[in-house]
Amino acid sequence: MNIDDLLVPRHPLPRLHEQQVQALQQLPETERAEQAQLLRVGNAAYRYHQLERVDTCHFSQHIMQASSTTALYEAAVLS
Repeated sequence: MNIDDLLVPRHPLPRLHEQQVQALQQLPETERAEQAQLLRVGNAAYRYHQLERVDTCHFSQHIMQASSTTALYEAAVLS
């Protein structure tokens, strides 16, 4: 399989995309798919965070999730 095909979505910065391609080329064939999966997740997350679209709904959900995670952690540690 072509290495460029493993990197979809590709990194939007050409320099970083080329670094990813070179890193995958240096890996043994058996390790490329797993590493490419990690790079794809990172590329998608990078693209998502570059959207610069933070609305109050997303922010509120983040705060509620963080608060609930903290409460669960404290309950587990203190009990």
